[in-house]
Amino acid sequence: MLNRVNQIEAEDAKSNKFKIIMILVGIAFLCVVVFFVMSSFGEELFDKISFFKGDVEEVNANVSGVDDVGDMNVSLNEAEAVNVSLNGTEINASLNGSSVNDTVGNVSLNPVGVIKMTKIRGVDGEYYCDNVTNPEHEVRLYTYMSVNGVRELSDEFIDSGKINNVCSFYENSSGGMNYFFKWEWDLVEGVDGYRIYQYYSWNNTLRNYSYYIDMKSDAQLLTDLGLDGWASV
Repeated sequence: MLNRVNQIEAEDAKSNKFKIIMILVGIAFLCVVVFFVMSSFGEELFDKISFFKGDVEEVNANVSGVDDVGDMNVSLNEAEAVNVSLNGTEINASLNGSSVNDTVGNVSLNPVGVIKMTKIRGVDGEYYCDNVTNPEHEVRLYTYMSVNGVRELSDEFIDSGKINNVCSFYENSSGGMNYFFKWEWDLVEGVDGYRIYQYYSWNNTLRNYSYYIDMKSDAQLLTDLGLDGWASV
């Protein structure tokens, strides 16, 4: 029995020695393989690792140079002026509170408000009505500026609207009456004066804005005594 135990132990010892030898042989073979791979591909692998490392460093450097997302945008507040060319005509539009030239035509100051008639009856008046055939009155008022000696009119005007019932404003006018009146308007600062065109229609007489009167810049009232008070074009 003892001999059999000794035999088994001896066989186990041989088996363990064989396993150890095989492990050592496997390790040696693996080392040879690793050495061969590193010798053949190690330099190329190192270059690739360095390449990717360089890209990462460059990206980090670019990102670290931007303190704020706003630094990557151009702010309009930093712009001093914008030049726009339309069909050869240059428009300069300054930002940050600078004004833009928006003058319309030759005169940028147009008349404002309304122009109204103040009714006056008197023997001095050249106009006549009898509640049967009533004259029509209207005026148009422009501002003007003197440019190189020429009076340039504003682009816009105000008008009184047609008035065709003057006699009805007065009592006991059915037998006919003479009258005159005044045209009044609001002052416009900065203009050189006003030009007032006349419309008048009665019987066979017609003035279709073909007559006008020029008034000074401080004028705010025109006394209209009759047709003879209007200057001809």
